[in-house]
Amino acid sequence: MESANLDTIILATANNYPDALAIAPFAARQGTPILFTLGESLPHETKQALGTWGIRKVIIVGGTGVIAPSVENEIKNNLGINTERLAGPDRDETALAIARHFSPGDYRQVVVATGEGFADALAGASFAAKNSCPVLLTGKTRIKQEVLEYIGGLGLGRVYILGGEGAILDRVVNEVY
Repeated sequence: MESANLDTIILATANNYPDALAIAPFAARQGTPILFTLGESLPHETKQALGTWGIRKVIIVGGTGVIAPSVENEIKNNLGINTERLAGPDRDETALAIARHFSPGDYRQVVVATGEGFADALAGASFAAKNSCPVLLTGKTRIKQEVLEYIGGLGLGRVYILGGEGAILDRVVNEVY
């Protein structure tokens, strides 16, 4: 990868998948790499990439329970790189924060997948990137009110629900529509 064309990366936890899946469509659309970290420490390989690539900004996805403040402080203070954290109190609201950050309200469609498993959201991330829409996360048996309000406020043409009844119950799907 040539550093001349790259000044921003996305940092996600290597310990779990939801935050990386939620940001994947935006990373793909913008050509921004996703690098991984551990909860409490920044791996040597990631630090090396940040320096070698000449990164000036790191977008951290996930709250401080997922990526500790010490990792953010190391990036800012030791490496001299600006950081921005996109997070909510849980994976569903972190996905919502990501969607709001990259396009605060002009989507024509969204993808909804369970945040309790990775397969459907992984399969849908490239579709979402191609169609310039976010991947919003929900649980199998419930969808957060904040996510419903966000979807309702967009005036969407389409909502794509990924997975069958085993992934998201029909009653949850009905709440979305």
